[in-house]
This record gives sequence, structure tokens and C-alpha cells, in this order.
Amino acid sequence: MKVQSVILLVSVLLGYSSGSCSQSQWSAGPVGILQSSPYIGGESGFLFVPAIAYEGEKLKVRGPFVDYYVYDEGMQGLSMALTFALGANDLEVDNDPILNGIDDRDSGFLAGVRVESPLFNGTGSVAVQTDIADKSGGQRAIIAWSKPLFDSNPRDWILSAGVEVVWESADYANYYYGVTNQEAMLSVYSEYEPGSIISPALTLGGYYNFTQHWRFVYNLEMQILNSDVKDSPLVDQNTVTSGVIGLVYNF
Repeated sequence: MKVQSVILLVSVLLGYSSGSCSQSQWSAGPVGILQSSPYIGGESGFLFVPAIAYEGEKLKVRGPFVDYYVYDEGMQGLSMALTFALGANDLEVDNDPILNGIDDRDSGFLAGVRVESPLFNGTGSVAVQTDIADKSGGQRAIIAWSKPLFDSNPRDWILSAGVEVVWESADYANYYYGVTNQEAMLSVYSEYEPGSIISPALTLGGYYNFTQHWRFVYNLEMQILNSDVKDSPLVDQNTVTSGVIGLVYNF
């Protein structure tokens, strides 16, 4: 499991551990991370790492997710969003014989805007971003919705479920799942260009407050890969699953 995957999943977890607050707040603690890989020869594994997050009036930092809110009113918000992504798309060849001739696939930085608003008794969001790290040179958009299934009053614990629809441009998808002409000549794989893709995902997560400061957090996400992704000669999975559990302290 690469460092990028770790950072991504930690940020997902801390998104549940921190919420809107009138004062600046730091959160930190140990978390356990499970990450699968869609690639042939890709690493899957479990490990423990430290995590940290910051929630301010305008600036919110959750691992690789950095949002500066131009507008933030209750559950509604508009932010300039910078994301270090995507952990599940990392491919490190590491002289693996089965991947001879294939280049590494590296995470990039995505920059754009994110809009959040109450929707159907839950929370909806739309994020549109472009790769500014010159990795894929493509764009990515996510439409998401989540809703608490069960909670306590006051909210000492909560369990939420959600759905996402992820769109990736042709450049983005071709970089992570395609096989270039040069790679085809140097490897046993045929040239492949999936084009733009749309993939759904399911999420489940929440938290339990032991005390005023200590919180147990958990999150599970399963992305269902698009058929064009599954047809890639570099991919041997139908889904990508990631999960986190951890104990965080809110300062």
C-alpha cells in the first residue's frame, strides 16, 4: 500500500471525525486502514498510521482535502477545493515481471470548486476539479449524497450511508487505466484507451463519542468500476474497497 493511499483514506476518516464549528479545532489520533487495488499486481493491505485534521471558520484541512470556503452558512457551502488524489489509482510497478514495460501511475493534485447543500433529508455535494500536477492532465467530478441512518439525541453516535457518482475525463481515465502505444510495444499488453467514464460508489460510516474529546470513527467505501475500466488489461477487479477505523482526539 503506497503512502498516497494512506493519506487519502485518513482524510476520508477525518471527514467524519470533524464537523462544522464556530472555533478552530484540531483532531488527531491513530487509525487503521484497509485498501484494495484494481490493478494486476497492485498492493492491498492493512496498516496503522497517525492522522491529523484542522477545522477553521474558512479553512478546513482533512488529510489531502483542503477547502477554503467562499460561502459557508449552516449545511450550505461553496469552497475552493484542493485534493491530493487518488489513492486507489496508484500503480507502482517495482520491477514486477507481469508489468514489464508498464509505467507507474501516480497520484496528482486536483484543484477546483465544491458545492454542498441539504438534499432529501441528507447532504448533497458536487465537486469539479482538474489535475494541476501534470499527471493525467484530466478532470474529475463527483456528485455525492449521504444521510444518517441511525443516530442518538444528542448525537453521541451516528451511522450514515451515501452514494456517489464519479465522472473522469478521457485524459484522466486513459492515464490511470489505458495502455499507451509505447507501453504496448514494450509489454505483453495491447494498446487500450477507455475514454471518459462514469462509476458509482457506496459509502457507510460514522462515529461514536466516548467522551467530550475522544471519538471512535469508521468508514467503508466500495467503488463499482466502470465496464471500460474493467476491460483494461491492467485491471483485474470489479470493485475497489477501502475502509478505516480509528480513535481521534478533538482538541
